[in-house]
Amino acid sequence: LPSNHIQGPLAPLAPLSGIKALILPCNGLSGPVEALRGLVNLRDLDLSGNKLTGPVDALMSLGQLVELNLGDNSLSDTLDAFAGLRRLRRLVLRNNQFWGPLAMLDGLASGSLEVLDLSGDANCGLGGPRPPEISRKWSAGGLNLNTTGTQVSSLLSLEKEDEEEE
Repeated sequence: LPSNHIQGPLAPLAPLSGIKALILPCNGLSGPVEALRGLVNLRDLDLSGNKLTGPVDALMSLGQLVELNLGDNSLSDTLDAFAGLRRLRRLVLRNNQFWGPLAMLDGLASGSLEVLDLSGDANCGLGGPRPPEISRKWSAGGLNLNTTGTQVSSLLSLEKEDEEEE
C-alpha cells in the first residue's frame, strides 16, 4: 500500500502474525515501531518514507526478515539493534538517526547481507574503522565509507567481492 496517505501511529499487528510482507512506504505513519512485535513470519518490511520515531528493538523478534527498509524516517537506535537479524539480504537505514561503531554490523556481513544503505546526514553517529567482515565480503570499490569524522556518507549498494572475482 505505498503512497496511500495512511496516517497515524502503527496499530498493534500481532493478530496478523502469519503475514509475510508489510509494504507501507511513503505514507504518514508515525510513532514507534513497537506494534510490529510478534510478526514472527514477516520476511519483507518496507516502512520507508514515513514519520516513524524511536528505537527499533521490537524488530529483534522478526528473525525471518530478509528485506528491511526503514529509510527516511526519524528512527534512532544503535546499529547492534539489527545484529540478530541474520537472514537479512537487504538493509536500508538511510536518513535516520542510528549510531555506534560500524563493527556492530560485522555479524550481518558474515551472513547473507547483499545491500546495505546507511547514507544520509542524519546517520551522523556512525563511525569507527571498516569492520573486517565487511572488508572481506565487499570490494573497496563497492563500499564507500567516510569515517574521517563520525559520518558515513553514500553507503549504498555493496557488491560481493566473491562475485566480482569469478
